[in-house]
Amino acid sequence: MTGRSVEETVIYLHTIHAISYQRLSALMLDMFGVSISEGTIANILARAKEQVDAAVADITAELRKAGVIGCDETGARVAGQKYWQWVF
Repeated sequence: MTGRSVEETVIYLHTIHAISYQRLSALMLDMFGVSISEGTIANILARAKEQVDAAVADITAELRKAGVIGCDETGARVAGQKYWQWVF
């Protein structure tokens, strides 16, 4: 794996699959032979956050100016009980 693909894999696995730093460090070694510390993972994620902060701020500003914001309500059964998920 190249440096960029390691970073992309770390970002994907942590943000999409919610894998902890400790487990992600072990997973990267087991699956890809890449030894990476939890500190390095934290640094990768901090750099990724910096890259998206401006876009998040722009989107937030546009949403705050909007007269109407769409939303969705979806029901789901979990262990026999009905729960609701709201997305705005």
